[in-house]
Amino acid sequence: RSRAYFQQAIMESAPLGLPFHINTTAATVASDFIEAVGCNSSSSTLECLRSAPLKTILSAQATAESEDFSDYELFRDYEAYNPTVTGPGDIEPGALPFQPFLALGNSSLYPPSEAKPLLAGSNLNDALLFLYLLFPLPVGPFATSNFLNKVYGDTDGVFVESYYPWSFPDGRVSMSKATTDMLFFCALRNMTRSGPYAGSYRGATPSVGAPPAYLYRFSHVPSYTTDDTYAPECKSHVCHGAELRFVFGDFTGITPTAQEAALSETMRGYWINFIKQGNPNGAGLPSWPAYDAQKDETQVFQEDGSAAPASEKESDLCDEVWDQIGYLRRHMTK
Repeated sequence: RSRAYFQQAIMESAPLGLPFHINTTAATVASDFIEAVGCNSSSSTLECLRSAPLKTILSAQATAESEDFSDYELFRDYEAYNPTVTGPGDIEPGALPFQPFLALGNSSLYPPSEAKPLLAGSNLNDALLFLYLLFPLPVGPFATSNFLNKVYGDTDGVFVESYYPWSFPDGRVSMSKATTDMLFFCALRNMTRSGPYAGSYRGATPSVGAPPAYLYRFSHVPSYTTDDTYAPECKSHVCHGAELRFVFGDFTGITPTAQEAALSETMRGYWINFIKQGNPNGAGLPSWPAYDAQKDETQVFQEDGSAAPASEKESDLCDEVWDQIGYLRRHMTK
């Protein structure tokens, strides 16, 4: 219904592998929230909630989320208060008929003739900060295996573990690499290769009239990650949101290097051109080709401040791991 109101779309570090709640599971979170506020025995739940102090509301939100965390529904409940999706047996429809990842990757639901040009990408270590928030203390080998098996199932958990190099005594950085691939990089790549933006690969027929998709990977470690004001977990890494200063050219309170200033100028040029014309390319900018599944190249904003199309080594993990076991995992409903 909103398609008539925009011409192109930009998605920066969208965790496409995170599922939205269906009505049934959302109702469980709502019940936990009401109980945490202390309104479950009230004669008027709504009035009770409205009169609760803000501090109580915020605390109850976290409590309700943690109830499912204990059951390893981490991905579904990391964003517990998203719009709901219509699930099996739901009497009332959800706000959305399908999980966004599934809809965007399905040409019959999102036909090429109705799709818009897309600029989308992810950061090299998108999931790192979130793993540190979930696990404040170092994670050893047993806890790492337990996490993988609980989230992905015993068979797929062992399968995932066999593909990634794990470093201990703290497995959070290694765990974040797998999670970044599943939620961000590989999920976007899969969506682009199987939806209305798809080109020909593995014998597939290219989508007729498909709009262009311009994919990027932000791999530049900001020089200011050593600053005391930067999240300590993200030092020497490219965390979620690291690209924003470059896109908006906002280095308030920070002195970027000459390479970073130049990279920011390049990225702003791309984004402005795309907003204006649905194509990031323009005079004075390095060429950014539309994604082609045969070449499988992503525009990489690199450590040295340059920008160029390149094949990412994680693409092999997308093919061999995540495209095989699937996305949304245990929570796929529709």
